[in-house]
Amino acid sequence: MEVLITHGDADMVSMGLRHGKPMVTFPVIRDQPFWANAVSEVSAGPLPIHEKDLFSETITPAIRHCMQPETQQVCNHIK
Repeated sequence: MEVLITHGDADMVSMGLRHGKPMVTFPVIRDQPFWANAVSEVSAGPLPIHEKDLFSETITPAIRHCMQPETQQVCNHIK
């Protein structure tokens, strides 16, 4: 399984969902917070991580969340 780690703009979220990839998002500007929140709302990934909080201690559990079978099933269903 693969996990997409992205700033969460509309193009990357769309691509990730089309390919059934769970996502870890770290929105920075403009529409990114909207799309990053949408990812977690549909259970295609955890809550977004604020860019100032991007550390292994926050990214590792987010990746583990994405690797859960339930998250993968949601992404495959959306695909």
